[in-house]
Amino acid sequence: MLTITLAVTQSVIDQATAEGRSQMQLAIQDCSSEVREALALATGTACIPVVLGRCVHLDIGDTAAVWRSHNQARSEDFDLIYGLLARRPGQGMTFLCTLHGRDSR
Repeated sequence: MLTITLAVTQSVIDQATAEGRSQMQLAIQDCSSEVREALALATGTACIPVVLGRCVHLDIGDTAAVWRSHNQARSEDFDLIYGLLARRPGQGMTFLCTLHGRDSR
């Protein structure tokens, strides 16, 4: 089973409030080994597409965080997850996910 645990930290909320939405990010707190291997290759110009719970699409272009700036085409999905996680700063939520069209089992 592929999983990823994401969180929004209070420092990111403060930074995004002060400097703008481009500073919004989801911290990657943990993930299954296959996800970790795929994300090791993530860069801003070579994002890894991830689908959370079979319905929320995100592009990950960093090994430690999901940035809003990498998700311009997916900003509604990013904002949905960011808003949910920002309600409980620092508390991670684990999602089943898929990578590159692979099954989450």
